[in-house]
Amino acid sequence: MRVIFLIIGWVLTIGALVNVAMAAAALYFIGAGGFSDWGMTVETMMREHTTFLAWTRDVADMILPANIVQFFFDSPALVLFPARAIIAGVLGSWALKAGRRRNSIIV
Repeated sequence: MRVIFLIIGWVLTIGALVNVAMAAAALYFIGAGGFSDWGMTVETMMREHTTFLAWTRDVADMILPANIVQFFFDSPALVLFPARAIIAGVLGSWALKAGRRRNSIIV
């Protein structure tokens, strides 16, 4: 269990950092546009600014229900990415602490 907690903790922590970077990028793109589009959606950001990440929509369409995909990609980038960063950071921290408390690798 210890290894599982540590792996989950590190994946979530790295994911939180990526989400912080995406939030900063969204703020940059909104600022570059004269702060006229505060409600820029994740879909718009992926389609117009970070085209190298456009494949994530296709993957999400394949593995998630359509209403969930629509919800996430229609959400404002400045709301979704910070929220995901906070949630992933808290869960990652919890998983890393749980992994450190365990003495055994198996149990």
